[in-house]
Amino acid sequence: MDDSPFAYGKLAIEMAFTDRDSDRKQLSTNISNRVNTILISPRRWGKSSLVKRVGVEMMEVDSSYRFCHIDLFAVRSEEDLFRIYTETVLKTMGGKWEDLMSDLKEVAQRLVPFISVSFLPDNEFKLGMDMQATREFPEEILALPEKLAAKRGLRPIICMDEFQNIGSFTEALPFQKLLRSVWQQHTLTTYCLYGSKRNMMTEMFSRRTRPFYRFGEFHFLKKISEADWIPFIIERFASTGKSINAEAAQRIAKKMEGHPYYVQQYCHHIWTMVAASGTVDEETEIRALQHMITSNQILYQRETEGLSAQQIGLLLAVANGETRMTTAKVLQQYKLGSSAYVVRTMKSMEERELIDTMEGRPEFVDPVFRMWFLEIFGKILR
Repeated sequence: MDDSPFAYGKLAIEMAFTDRDSDRKQLSTNISNRVNTILISPRRWGKSSLVKRVGVEMMEVDSSYRFCHIDLFAVRSEEDLFRIYTETVLKTMGGKWEDLMSDLKEVAQRLVPFISVSFLPDNEFKLGMDMQATREFPEEILALPEKLAAKRGLRPIICMDEFQNIGSFTEALPFQKLLRSVWQQHTLTTYCLYGSKRNMMTEMFSRRTRPFYRFGEFHFLKKISEADWIPFIIERFASTGKSINAEAAQRIAKKMEGHPYYVQQYCHHIWTMVAASGTVDEETEIRALQHMITSNQILYQRETEGLSAQQIGLLLAVANGETRMTTAKVLQQYKLGSSAYVVRTMKSMEERELIDTMEGRPEFVDPVFRMWFLEIFGKILR
């Protein structure tokens, strides 16, 4: 059986990458002109895939670019960040390790590099820095890409995913001040900082009192339109000898509300249920959707355990497409209490990543969860 032509749960970089032409153009233009970029969207909307794709395309045109991809999802301290930062920068800057060691002695004299070799079949070596020296000279660590770039004639781009996590560090503000004070001096290195917590990211980069105020240009990633999904879905099915018509492709994109992760997941399950050289029908769509709901049911139940009646009411209002959440009509119909309570609850639901507000409109982050939620709790209003 052929491999699935759809990608979810992993980066979509090559054939599985969908559209994003304007986003790719904007990001590559910013990087070419050394403009730092703050990329924001909910989780699973394709930020990482977009940045990786742009990196591949730009390095194919100009070999001096070096994209350093750093994921801060599991990073909880300054020391963790410095460790992964140095390992990634040194590995990405490339070249023979002997040459890199020589360059490091010249550009980072106060740091002590080390080499560790794994005993796995690939015998991979890892080049890092002594953490004691890192604690004493953090500015030198942060300046590594800039100094190595000057030495080697390179253009490093530091790409940090889930950047808002540095806000949870013990000394969060002093650490942010340190990063800003060093990075703002760099002329060869460009920064692409992205995250999924909209409120945290926006506050971090737009408030005058915060260290990263106006550090870069904001770019809010949007959903992919139905018009762009339709040809992609049709082509992906056709690439494996299976077929789907435009109406079915549109239904898929509409049901998943244009959400990149879930459109690809839904298409994958439909694709697996269609026989070789077969055609998608509505019965297959229904079976695939039911499979998605059933396989996630335990997760959805956990998400709703312990929610109060008013919290359930608020989520119902969002699921039903209400946009003016604090009007007397909505407060009464969904038994939400006061408008102040609604504002607080909306914020807590966003922090739990159950809902998000896009262009002033609240909506479920997971469109399949919304379907399940309406089925289970919608009867409350019937």
